[in-house]
This record gives sequence, C-alpha cells and structure tokens, in this order.
Amino acid sequence: MNSIKTSFFILFLLITTLMYISGSFAVTYKYDDLDRLVEVVYDDGTTVKYTYDAAGNILKVEVTEPLKLQPIGDKTVNAGQLLTFTVSVTGNDNKKVIFAAYNLPEGAKFDTETGVFSWTPALKQVGVHKGIRFEALVGDIVLVEEITITVKGVNTPVGENVEVIDENSGTTVIFEKVHTPGATTVTVHNELPAGISSIVNTFPVYYNIETNAGFTGKARVKLKYDIRGFEENENDIRLYQFKDGKTIDITSPVNPGVGGNPDTKEKTIEGAVEHFCFFGIGIPNRAPVANAGDDKTFETRSDDGVKVTLDGSLSYDPDASLKGLREPDLNPDGRNIVRYKWTGPFGEAEGVKPNVVMPPGIWECRLIVSDGWLESEDTVIIHVKKITENGSSSGDSGKSNNNNDSGDKNIGEKEWDIGKQDKVYSSFPYAVFSGSGKIPLSVYGLDIEISGDIHTNNNFLFHGFNFSVDGICKAAGEIVTLGKHINVKNRQAGAEFIGMPEWADDIKSEILKNGIRYFANKSYSGSRASITAPLAVDGDVTINCESLDISAGIFATGGISLNVSRLKGIEGGKIVICSEKGNIEINASKFELNGLIYAPKGTVVINAGEFILSGHIIADTIIKNEISK
Repeated sequence: MNSIKTSFFILFLLITTLMYISGSFAVTYKYDDLDRLVEVVYDDGTTVKYTYDAAGNILKVEVTEPLKLQPIGDKTVNAGQLLTFTVSVTGNDNKKVIFAAYNLPEGAKFDTETGVFSWTPALKQVGVHKGIRFEALVGDIVLVEEITITVKGVNTPVGENVEVIDENSGTTVIFEKVHTPGATTVTVHNELPAGISSIVNTFPVYYNIETNAGFTGKARVKLKYDIRGFEENENDIRLYQFKDGKTIDITSPVNPGVGGNPDTKEKTIEGAVEHFCFFGIGIPNRAPVANAGDDKTFETRSDDGVKVTLDGSLSYDPDASLKGLREPDLNPDGRNIVRYKWTGPFGEAEGVKPNVVMPPGIWECRLIVSDGWLESEDTVIIHVKKITENGSSSGDSGKSNNNNDSGDKNIGEKEWDIGKQDKVYSSFPYAVFSGSGKIPLSVYGLDIEISGDIHTNNNFLFHGFNFSVDGICKAAGEIVTLGKHINVKNRQAGAEFIGMPEWADDIKSEILKNGIRYFANKSYSGSRASITAPLAVDGDVTINCESLDISAGIFATGGISLNVSRLKGIEGGKIVICSEKGNIEINASKFELNGLIYAPKGTVVINAGEFILSGHIIADTIIKNEISK
C-alpha cells in the first residue's frame, strides 16, 4: 500500500511540478484521514476527485470542468470575406445560457440563442477593431471575453477580368472571375525551393504567386523580363510553371515580336493557369544541329571500295551559348552533343570523324546527332568512282543535301537509260493490269481513253461520260461500264487469272547502278523540281511542287506520292516509277509520261484532270479518278 501511494505521489508531483514550471495553474490538494489524495483543485476551477475501495485501490477518477467560455481569440479577416465563429460555454450542467455581444462592428450579426457570430467587413472597414465583448449568462454567473478583429485590405475584389499589378516585380495577374475577394501577392526568389526542379534553361529569378481570393476559370500571368546578354534568343524564351514535379510551358499564345508573346518591345511574356505556384522564364532544350559536311567524290580501282573519313565537326548545340542561364536538372544537361551516329552502305559508325570503307557507287550517308534528349540529322552524298584499266571512271556525281529538300532543284545530274527493263516491260501485253483477285479495277471520269489492252483479276468498273478502249478489256469477273458514250471494241468477262509480273528486283538493281540511294524517307517541295538522276529510296518518296519534270526512274521500298500541278516526262525517255511494297498516288492537274507505273503489292491511285500515259500501269489494285483541270 505504501509503495503504491509513494509511486502515485511521485507521478502526481511530477505532473504538478511541470504545471508550475509552465506557469499554467496553481494547485490545491485534499487528503482523507488515511492520508489518501481525494481531491485536486486547479485555479481555473477544474476539479479532480478520487474514490477508493476498502483495500485502498482507486475506484474512480472524476474530472469536473469549471463553467467558462471556450476561448475565442483575436481574429484576422480580409475585407469582403465572411468571418464566422460560435461562442460556447464549457462545464455547464444543462443550465440555460444567454449570450450577449457588445461593441460589434457595423454589419456584424450575433445570435443570442446559439452564440453564432458572423460578419463580412466592407472595404471601408479595413483596420483594427478592438474591445468587441462577448458575454454568457449562466444562472447568476457572467462569463466574459473581449477580442480584437483585424480587417485587412484586398487587392483582388469580386468581379470579372480582375487585374492585379505587383509594382515591385512588374508582375500582372488577370483573373477571369473572382467570386470571393482576397489578397494576391508576388514574391521573387533566386532559387527554386528544395524539391522543385526545372528541365529547361531558366533565368535565375523565380516568382511565387499566391492568393486567398476565390476565383473560377483561368488567370493570366504576365511577367517582365531582362533579356540583356541573350538578345539573340529572345524569340525562344517561354513562361514556365513548376508544379507537381513538372516543368510546364504555359506560354499562350506563342507569337514572338513587337506586341506579341513574348512582347519584344515591352519585354513581357504571359500565359494562362488554373492554379498558382512558382513561375519562371527560360529557354527550352533545343535540338542540336547536325552538319554532315560537303558532298565528296573519291576514286578507286578496287571493287571493295575506298576508305572515307566522314566529318560531322561542324555540328553544334545551340544551347551551348546559354551558360549564363541556370542549366536544366537533367543528365546530360542538353547543352552539348553526346552522340554522333552515322549510317550508310557501311552499316553504322560512331564519332565525329569516323573512318569507313565505301564501295563504288553514289551513296547517301546520314548523320544523327543527339544531346541526350533531342536529336537532328543531316546527310552527305559520297560518290565513289570505279577507275577502269584505261584510267577512265564510271558514272558522274549526284547532288543532294538532305532528306527534306525544298526550293527549285535538279534532283541528280545523270542521264537515265532504262536499258533492259524497257525490253522486259514493253513486251508485256497489257497497258493496264490489276493483279488483285479481290478488288475491282475502278475507273471514274468524264473522258477516259486507253490505248492498248486491259486485264483485271476481278471485276472491271467504269463510271463516267466518255470511255474508249481500242484494245481488249478482260476481267476475271464482270465488266460494268456506266456512261453516255462507251466504245470498247472487245470485252471478255470471265477471263483467266494472270499472275503479277515480278520486276521489282531488276528495276532496283538497274537504278542502283547509276542512281543515288537514300536509306530513309525522301521528300521534296518547292515550285519546280526535275528528276534527272535515278533515285533508289529505302522508304517513302514524297514530292510536292507546282511543276515536276522526270527524265529518270524512281524506286522506293515504300510508297510514292506525287502531288503536282503538272508532271511531264522528258520526251524520248522511258521512265519507271516503282514502289516495291507500297502504294503509288499521283495527284496532278496534268500528267504526261512515257513509261511504267508499277506497284506489284500496292494500289495505284491516280487523281488527275488530263492524264496521258504511253506505257503501262501494273499494280495489285488500280483506281483512276478525274479531277477538274
């Protein structure tokens, strides 16, 4: 018993000692005849009573709180913002409480039954309101507390298109719609807070925008910038938001220039957001610029080829000049070229100036440079001439810059001779041949004239006005001609199935003898283009121009798309346009060609006004549509 009592008093004295040290309460103790603690009374009125059994064990501990007001405390509110709280009493044993309030600010309301206070201060009430008194009457006891309410001014009032200007930072925020007034602040920092990273090159100044105003829709943020030292990059700067671990480009719209965004006259940049956080101005990581060097010609007597040193030393990364900006939190940082990759007839090679062996021929070599995040490419034409025994060389050099040429140009500088291919395909008995057994050969147009024979392994369908065939029209299925003037001398439905002639390998081989080979998709654009050297492309060929003259063949493993106003084959030349595995699409107001259009595994689609072909169209599927001339 004594040990329990001793332990209890040690614990109790420790608690009361701590209370005295903290200055919280004064304590009074009460003991019974057996020297047992039976009551503790604190100066705030809180009472703790202990009840014991016959053996001296504590049976019950009762805590009684005094009758008092629950502390309210001083309040701070923005003008235009609702402030509400409830005055309440503790320690009341279900006695009726009557509340009262005195010295209330103008417009404030207080419910004497529930003790609820509410007030939305007006802008004119900005300031400190002291001596606001609340009372609670319980029986004959009056409980009192006085508080101070501070009303702060707001710079973001209710309304639409609300503009807030921070003069110190030169920042402007325009809210689409503010429904609850509040204060909007802008603080400027030299560093981003810990845990926030950037993946762009940023100016070393960041803006933290905060508001307690309630708004809906978006807010436009406009920042002033200092471009000194980076004038040449001014059109590249963007406004970024650093949010949830992401670097988000919020620049909107993007139209650099005087009066644009960035506004190069006023030196401002802006964007739209739905939430506020840290903002900054920077320049995104830009792709390095590949430069594969000038086209070169080499001579060799060996069929094995010649050693060639490729040169990508003129390649550069535009971000290397941004050392004054804070670098991205990336590895690598995107400011230097980290890889030079070459492809060509030698396969692949790495390095700025790799040594490779190239066989005789005209070769396109591609250089891809990377900064670890972005990459770009360039090509160089290497012509390796084979020297014969008498000292002469075979072939002349071709010309090309890259896989996406624009402007007027001659594509190559070689004469083209179809040679033995002419003899092969000229003996083929059909001017138009469709090898598909599932899809009809379809011809649509006002005035269609075909000189020669037609064969399709499915149905033949013409729908138009005038249709004339001076040869035989054969179809493994039906022959349907819908038009006003139909002149087909001989029709043969239910004809035999004829297999597709396999000429792609021979055509490719012939073109590679004197042509230029590209190891990726090839495209040209401009007002006028001339194809004067055979083209062999591992991929697709796309030509977009007003006028296209062809005097040499085109071979592509993929599709071929010719989008021109006028296409003309050079007189006297027989041209092959061959897609090994893809489709051939011709969109032209006027088309004149002597030769072969060949897509053994694809579809030939011809959308032309005036279409004149002296030769053959041979494909798995053929569709001819007429357009206005």
